[in-house]
Amino acid sequence: MNYTEEQLRILVDAMVEQSRDSITTRLYDNYQYYSNGIL
Repeated sequence: MNYTEEQLRILVDAMVEQSRDSITTRLYDNYQYYSNGIL
């Protein structure tokens, strides 16, 4: 990978935003919330 630090920051930010908006991420977060007894 021949990315500059700024390009990597932008790429990682985009990946985090995509993950944050993902329904599967939300479902897994809810699963973790309930399975760990945090009610």
